[in-house]
Amino acid sequence: MMWLKILLVVLLVFFLIGRIKLGGMVEYSAQGVVCKARLGAIWLQLYPPKKREKKKEKPEKEKEKPIKEKKKKRPKEQAEELEHKAGGPL
Repeated sequence: MMWLKILLVVLLVFFLIGRIKLGGMVEYSAQGVVCKARLGAIWLQLYPPKKREKKKEKPEKEKEKPIKEKKKKRPKEQAEELEHKAGGPL
């Protein structure tokens, strides 16, 4: 019985898709050739494509990251640091 419901739903979907108005129009005039397609209530211009406004390119901001300079250690501080890191005598 379930397969019958599925079949009815599929047939209903096909019927509704078949009700959508499809069409097309080609016009040749002094302005040139124009091709349009219709899908339901919507007209789409296929040729010539509609001109799109070009987005203005924003100048890229150069982000200068501050360079972190390592604090220069004195030789005495380096020696003390190495003593703490060293494992000791073997």
